[in-house]
Amino acid sequence: MKAKFVYFDVGGVLVKDDRQTAYRRFQEKHGYGSEFIDELLHQYYIEANLGQVRSLAEYLKKYDLTFDGFGHEDVRAVLQAHYELMFVDEEVVAIARSVQERAGVGIITNWEIAAIEWMERWGFTGDFNPIVISAAVGMVKPKREIYEHAVQLVGCRPSDIIFVDDKKENVDGAEAVGMVGVVFRNADQLTRDLKTLLS
Repeated sequence: MKAKFVYFDVGGVLVKDDRQTAYRRFQEKHGYGSEFIDELLHQYYIEANLGQVRSLAEYLKKYDLTFDGFGHEDVRAVLQAHYELMFVDEEVVAIARSVQERAGVGIITNWEIAAIEWMERWGFTGDFNPIVISAAVGMVKPKREIYEHAVQLVGCRPSDIIFVDDKKENVDGAEAVGMVGVVFRNADQLTRDLKTLLS
């Protein structure tokens, strides 16, 4: 096949993070471990990725969440620390940019509204179009609606679109609407798979 478009996931593909370092630093400062933080933020991310809340502050206010010795500013600090320890995988981004010689490239990501700002910081808005952020469209992977929306945006048949994600369930969701899925493992594997699918 010769695909006409490639959609990439962000977290775990174009961008990596050092979440455990962020959590360790926070635990050293505040005494709260990763299990507490994960539990605290889990429901927030579910709602934020759907655009049901636009910020952590709004989420905390919505549920009037308070914690013994742990204030709202502390919770926001966890989230900020996580973002600050994210880094662009330049090797993978270079692969994505090289694809532009043969096909269009875009992004489908489950993320909160704040992701728009980070996409700009990372320089993605100039290279990837469209950028489908779950919070902005009110749909999340692996639900079929977000893939169908992404297909409509580029005007290709689903079978002409490749979707790259590090989570198999998200790739399965894309394949369910007719896209060609690639489970990302590393840059070398991605290069080989895209070379085959784009030739």
